[in-house]
Amino acid sequence: MKMLLCGLIVVFCSAAAIPAEDRSPDEWKKINQTKDGIVIYTRIVTDSPIREVKSTYTIESPPRNVWQALLDKETYRDSNKYVEVDTVYRTANENVWYNYQKVAPPLMKKRDYTLRYESMNRPEKMQYKLVWAVAGDFGPPPEKGVLRLSVCDGWFTIEPRDGGKRSFITYWLCFDPGGQVPPWAANLANRSSVPDFLRKIRDRSFFWRDQQNSGGK
Repeated sequence: MKMLLCGLIVVFCSAAAIPAEDRSPDEWKKINQTKDGIVIYTRIVTDSPIREVKSTYTIESPPRNVWQALLDKETYRDSNKYVEVDTVYRTANENVWYNYQKVAPPLMKKRDYTLRYESMNRPEKMQYKLVWAVAGDFGPPPEKGVLRLSVCDGWFTIEPRDGGKRSFITYWLCFDPGGQVPPWAANLANRSSVPDFLRKIRDRSFFWRDQQNSGGK
């Protein structure tokens, strides 16, 4: 699977990441709400210039279709052009996997990372959750000339609304692109990339919803 986690680094992304409520004692601050209802919050991370980002959004698709969109490679077709290496490592637990990626963002040094993913779903209740975190002790060793990321944690939850006709999603991200990227630029990129990412999920979920309604697989 692949996921756009921020405006500077493309990640196809999960894992027992540090819960957002444990990462900082500060309250979330609402900084923006788009015309289509995407609400964005940030808060300070303890001992770090990088801010956490959280967003909520209601989508006119059932939870199952939003989950399908989240895992669908087609959702991230436009983002994957910067990915040079993409390797998925499966485990004995089908709900846990690892993903190594090396990316070449424009005008930036190459980055790489290995993420651990874990899905925590209750489909009978139409509840889905994907969490991810950097797995520094997994994947290939560091490569000369490639910056290895150390902070790329997050989660994505899907809950039913209106009896499952709609979905309420919450997206949390703590990401540091590292290198020469100043904190203000990283924070801006993290915030500004969220609406586009959520709209990609929304639009692809419509495809899966329509497929379901038409009897397609």
